Amino acid sequence: MNPSNSNNQIGPPDGQTTTPNWCRIAEALILPATQVVNYSLAETIGTGARTADQIMEIVVGHGLRWALPPELVPDIEIFVLNYLDRVAQQKSRIEEFLKRFSPGLRPSICYQVYHHGRTDYYYDELPKEVLNLKKDVLFWIHRSANELLSGGKPQEEVVPFVVEG
Repeated sequence: MNPSNSNNQIGPPDGQTTTPNWCRIAEALILPATQVVNYSLAETIGTGARTADQIMEIVVGHGLRWALPPELVPDIEIFVLNYLDRVAQQKSRIEEFLKRFSPGLRPSICYQVYHHGRTDYYYDELPKEVLNLKKDVLFWIHRSANELLSGGKPQEEVVPFVVEG
């Protein structure tokens, strides 16, 4: 989300309407931005760089290599710094997550459960205590099982979830 945008919509600044030209520009930058992020993260981790100046130098170098407009470099630097900080803060939880899966095997289903203002993630199956919540929550949607409950009671019609793409 764009925090400078008061209605939290992503788009051109200053309240301009989204134009096809803006969309083409954003689309053209996907590959360079992705490459700069990937290579900057890899080099930062590989070299052990930790200061903002070191990381900025790495990001600028990859930005030049991939012809990324300099206006986007500070955002990528902030992303790299935040990523490293988050990994350091959540190291034990991330290690536990990675131990659950053998190399090359990842969960086929991810459940994102919102309850009492908190979000939890579960992979492949839900614990019994979470399954018991569906009796009490206002809405329970399980799209792959085509199940919709409201106030613990089944609803007559479930609109299937289709991924377009």
